[in-house]
Amino acid sequence: MTGVPAGKEGARPREFISQLLTDLLSLDQKPLIDRCHRSLRQRPSDGQPPRPFILRLHCYHVVEDILGKATGSGNLIYQGKRIQLFPDYPATVVNRRREFTPAREILRNKPDVRYGLLYPARLIVTHGGQQHSFTDPKAALDYARRHFGAPEARPKATPDG
Repeated sequence: MTGVPAGKEGARPREFISQLLTDLLSLDQKPLIDRCHRSLRQRPSDGQPPRPFILRLHCYHVVEDILGKATGSGNLIYQGKRIQLFPDYPATVVNRRREFTPAREILRNKPDVRYGLLYPARLIVTHGGQQHSFTDPKAALDYARRHFGAPEARPKATPDG
């Protein structure tokens, strides 16, 4: 879970996140969370995004329900910050999905283009009424470059904001 401002959880992160998920997703009951903590990397400096939360929910069907509701509800906003939920994938799957990043950067914000990554690592691109599927990151990048050119420049984060 990313985007939760630092320190909002106080001394009881499990209870805080359980209530936050209930409120954001309009859940019927609070999810039972076995473990909940910020990622163990170094604390970010001022102006940097907060560390993500790592959650372990008690029941897997609750995980599926939460991820499904999060996907279907658009942007989740807490105190003006966008909250995102991501499933936990094995390292091999994460690395395979990461290989599609260059193609996705080209596709980002292009008009009339929809794309998404399906599990484990398949990029689906819809453009001009046609759907294209890629399991090879190089083929996806070639397609994106051929049809849309170079990626748009993204502003770099600076230490002073």
